[in-house]
Amino acid sequence: MRQGRMYFFVGVLMFILQASYVRRIPNARQHMAALVGISLIIPGYLFIGIAHQQYIFYAGLALYSIASAIVVPSLTTLISNLSPEHEKGGTMGVFRSIGALARACGPIFGASMFWLCGPTFCYAFGGFLLAIPLIMLRSVERNAELKSKCQ
Repeated sequence: MRQGRMYFFVGVLMFILQASYVRRIPNARQHMAALVGISLIIPGYLFIGIAHQQYIFYAGLALYSIASAIVVPSLTTLISNLSPEHEKGGTMGVFRSIGALARACGPIFGASMFWLCGPTFCYAFGGFLLAIPLIMLRSVERNAELKSKCQ
């Protein structure tokens, strides 16, 4: 029953955000939205990992839900906008395939980490790993700025 409430909480929060806020983010702000979203997942994971009380766990879930509702649509839009017209289909296909691969392999890796190292280390390590896409996304921003200055 508690798992059902948890999934209901996550789903409703993501639905509300995507229906109200996320769909109104202008294309020019998608990059910043993705950065903010990934930045919110990191403390969300840490809260979930250290939670000994229900309110801390739900605070972590709220951060995770908010971030997930923002990140996926923003990254999809950002990648579509950065792709040349003649390569959009292939680029989006590769992006979706990598996402599917991550959804297939991620739970195996995460569950192994959870059972071998415990929840606190597992979620802290997951949050630490999210620094990688954050750094990569910032480099995309710098490269786009350099290209626009050179033109």
